[in-house]
Amino acid sequence: MTKPDELDELISNRSSRNPVFAEMVDEALRAREVLRELTQARIDQGLSQTVVAARMGSTQSVVARIERGDRDV
Repeated sequence: MTKPDELDELISNRSSRNPVFAEMVDEALRAREVLRELTQARIDQGLSQTVVAARMGSTQSVVARIERGDRDV
């Protein structure tokens, strides 16, 4: 097991004050992993953000924001 770092301490401290905080962190990490998988699938299929956006009826900048996690999808 790795030694706890500052982020681990922050999560622990916040969780002691708010019991659902750790669950919120876990949910955010799961969402981040899904975005990474979607981005990798796009890349593996040789699709640009522009092509994906056109198929979605959207714009490349929206796809970029989704892939960065700037949009809650």
